[in-house]
Order: sequence, then structure tokens, then C-alpha cells
Amino acid sequence: MNGSGWPDGLAHGVVTLGSAAVEAAIERYLTAAGVADSTRRAYAADLREFARFIGPDSPIEDVDLRVLAVYVAQLGRARARGRLAPATI
Repeated sequence: MNGSGWPDGLAHGVVTLGSAAVEAAIERYLTAAGVADSTRRAYAADLREFARFIGPDSPIEDVDLRVLAVYVAQLGRARARGRLAPATI
């Protein structure tokens, strides 16, 4: 872990380099999913947040169960009661 509470090697800054690629990937995924517009907006926001979590220089191939577990734990800690609803996960 680094001083920010994120594991070493996982950035949590704003996605800059490749953000257009992130947006294009989100749009392709959500278009293929065939979901309602309100759901698309919510999912897109969630995917952008995850992209910021892993950082612009982290290959998607590096996302494994450990990374997802750290991300979900961080989301829970950010909540008022310190946990996520089961439907959120």
C-alpha cells in the first residue's frame, strides 16, 4: 500500500492519457449491452470511476480478483456506514 491507502502500482488520479479510449470502450460496451439510457449513464459513471481507480497506465490485463477486491473495499469505506449494499456488488 502507498500513503493514499491504494495498493502500490494502482493510481487513483484523473484519467488523462487514453481517456478518449476509455470513453469509446465504455460507449461500445454499453451500446452492446442494450440497456436503458438511465442505466447507461449510471454504468458509464461507474466505469469511469473504475478507470480512474486503476489509472491510465494500468493495462486491463492487470485487473484481477485482488484489484477488484481492493476497489470494492475502497468503495465500501467511502460510504457513510462503511459498507456497500449486496446489490451494489
